[in-house]
Amino acid sequence: MINPELRDGRPDGFRRRTICNFKPNWKICLCVCFVIIFAACIIMIVKWPKCDKRVACSGDWLAVREKRFYFSDDTRNWTASKIFCSLQKSELAQIDTQKDMEFLKRYAGTDMHWIGLSRKQGDSWKWTNGTTFNDW
Repeated sequence: MINPELRDGRPDGFRRRTICNFKPNWKICLCVCFVIIFAACIIMIVKWPKCDKRVACSGDWLAVREKRFYFSDDTRNWTASKIFCSLQKSELAQIDTQKDMEFLKRYAGTDMHWIGLSRKQGDSWKWTNGTTFNDW
């Protein structure tokens, strides 16, 4: 015979605190994380210092309009210069406007620097991105 005081192995009147295990919805957690990351990115974009139009930017890089230029003092051939720029996550300068050309001439002075323009014998001049040079 079962003792009437025992139900489910516990005597009547015997009370314990309840422990609930919270099971968060992974979709909600993922959305919250996404919102936090998105907000952090927006804050970084808004607050990140921007280079002024004609001031030095990040060391020896020079900002002009929407471009950044680096004038190296090292002597290299064209191919080595192209590789050097690639290692800097950049490319040899591509001059798109007469204003850019005038600025670069003034800044470089009499020093010679490589730009991203080359040609094979008999072909027209091409920039490293494959576009044909035009005389603005």
